[in-house]
Amino acid sequence: MSPFALQSIALTDRGNQEVPWTIVTEPSDEWVVLADRGCRINPKLNPMLMRAAATRPDITIFFGDEVVVSGEDCQHFQTVLKPEFDLTQLLAIDYIGWPLLVQARVFEAVATRCDARSEAFTYEFLLRAVSAGHGIGRIPDILSSRGERVRRATAHARQAIAAAWMAEVDAESEIVPGQAAGISHMSRRFVDYPPLSIVVPAPVQEGRFGASKMPIVPSFIEGLDGDSWPADRLTILVESYGGDHGVCPDPRWPFAVERVAVDAGNGRVQRLNELWRRSKTDHVIFVDSDAAAHDQDWLRALMSFAMIDDVGAVGARLLDRNGAVKPIGIASEDQRRALVSRNAAMVAGLGLSLPDVQHECSMVPGTVLATRRSVLERIGGFDERFETNLYDLDACLRLRMLGYRIIHTPDAELIVNADAALEHRSGSDISLFLQRWRDFLNEDPAGHPRLTNQAAMATSGHHLLPDWARSSP
Repeated sequence: MSPFALQSIALTDRGNQEVPWTIVTEPSDEWVVLADRGCRINPKLNPMLMRAAATRPDITIFFGDEVVVSGEDCQHFQTVLKPEFDLTQLLAIDYIGWPLLVQARVFEAVATRCDARSEAFTYEFLLRAVSAGHGIGRIPDILSSRGERVRRATAHARQAIAAAWMAEVDAESEIVPGQAAGISHMSRRFVDYPPLSIVVPAPVQEGRFGASKMPIVPSFIEGLDGDSWPADRLTILVESYGGDHGVCPDPRWPFAVERVAVDAGNGRVQRLNELWRRSKTDHVIFVDSDAAAHDQDWLRALMSFAMIDDVGAVGARLLDRNGAVKPIGIASEDQRRALVSRNAAMVAGLGLSLPDVQHECSMVPGTVLATRRSVLERIGGFDERFETNLYDLDACLRLRMLGYRIIHTPDAELIVNADAALEHRSGSDISLFLQRWRDFLNEDPAGHPRLTNQAAMATSGHHLLPDWARSSP
């Protein structure tokens, strides 16, 4: 196969086309490369693109990793590793940037729909490509390097474009500033609130029940009121052992609280399945009984995504009692440490922390998990072969296999017992989980093949930097 004809389109350091705009001469046959003049392009870009295009013919726009070099003789560098295409994360931050490799015919069709006065051309181009149904994918390798900081359009310009785009595609949602500087977040404008059940399982440590068999009052209940969710649309289902069950009237609570009697002889996961099947609503949120919310917005934050048809599960930003962020989707303490390193590497160079950013992931913990009854029914509920844990991560991965998105949103923030799940994680649970999902985790699209569960990729070291990355662009 002959090499692709690659036509370069010069960008400014904010990702806008240089004036005058480039005219593509052979839009049916060529690919174009969008990059600013500070980019050093990988000399093997053409064969890398040929392999990617042959492997994924559905993709018409490719992006890849970047390296930022610094220091005398380029002895330090930082690699920006990127997950597969993630629209949720793209709306939050421009994690893709450039260079972009685009089929010329697609570039011609989409670029003409972008605002020539835009201060974030490549960002708008990607969103317009999504609307037009063009496939966007990752080449998991270093496509470019630069001798300065990562370049992106300003947060103000991106937020304006994202807000205008969202108004076109989903009138019920809006783009608002995130909790951290430079981040945008999607939020739903609630007009009609669907009925919602919050399911509160008993703690993993049994024996925390009083003589009446009534579980401890879930911590988060004290922070709920009519501003959190309409009281007549909210029901709290609390797991209770024995025959004592039913509605628990309390003047402090404007919503319904029901004790659900379960058979104490059943396993934890079997009882969980019984709980959500008792709910009378499609929307269900699982919340551990010791979880405590910082504010009243966490329900709306979770439901902003849970109400989207192709979203299967939504997780919150979880903090331990000391305020440290609890990593999500882990099977062991080693993976906890590795995931912290991975999260740092995935946003290296952008000055951000991944748990602060709305993004798609492969798994979110059942500690705080929003989903729908109809979605759980599609996978037959949680797998009852798990004894106490990993049933939640397993369910998320099975939902991903059906095409559902799994979302993390930091706008829902709760304090939880960070160590309880790991303390009660059994060897048989870990064995079953890894037997089923080890191969997937090694190629996790929300992660990166250059990172493993054992260690994050080194971000400095002169001998690791290819020669082409040190040369002038």
